[in-house]
Amino acid sequence: MDVGRAFQYIADDEKWLKKLLIGMVVSLIPILNFAAFGYAVQVTQNVAAGEERPLPDWDRTGHYLKNGLRVILAFFVYMLPVFVVMFCFFMLIVVAAATSPNGEPPPGLMVVFPLMMLCLIPYALLLNLMFPAVFIQVARRESLLACLHPQDMWQMMTAKLDSYILIIALYFGLNMLAGFLLMPLYFVFFFLGPLMGTALPEWVVVFGFLLVMGIAMGVSVLARFLVFLVVGHLEGQYIRLIEGKSEDVMSDA
Repeated sequence: MDVGRAFQYIADDEKWLKKLLIGMVVSLIPILNFAAFGYAVQVTQNVAAGEERPLPDWDRTGHYLKNGLRVILAFFVYMLPVFVVMFCFFMLIVVAAATSPNGEPPPGLMVVFPLMMLCLIPYALLLNLMFPAVFIQVARRESLLACLHPQDMWQMMTAKLDSYILIIALYFGLNMLAGFLLMPLYFVFFFLGPLMGTALPEWVVVFGFLLVMGIAMGVSVLARFLVFLVVGHLEGQYIRLIEGKSEDVMSDA
């Protein structure tokens, strides 16, 4: 897999800045931001198809939204066991408190909660490891049901296990790096903000607060959108590997 190409291809597109800015705006709008996931799926499909310029235009937003919804719904289904366990435990606390003489749940019940959460950690970890796999499966099949066959998902993930592990490592590593990019802004806000607030007019402080928060949100959204695009390219390469097209995975780029 060509990791360098996954970073380089974005700047090779003559409209890359426009496409990134549109992606940032789309990512900020509730519901419509699902299209950002679908846009990353399209990148994966373009790379898998060997297109020379895999960064797509934003002329198929409805299609991107549909594939993005498939990604979100797949994760929702996989998260259902966690939701069910949490809901059942919440209802148990409510019933126990309602039937208790003092109106409080038994102390022992509250001890069970952290133990239950510890039991859910392995499942939550597995869901995180499956994150690229859902994008890959949507890109390959454009079907929600294709993401809900554990055996097929497992076979696809382990077909080229070393390459899949590389994708996971880069996904989490780049997301951590994206978080670190906001550290200087948080420093200004939490440490220097109170000091400046004592010496500046109130309207300047309010404007500065809104400005810093706006910049932080924009940088965060753009950085994470870029992560999706980089990982999307790698996922497209992965599809070519498991489908036997590795010999020309980068020759078209």
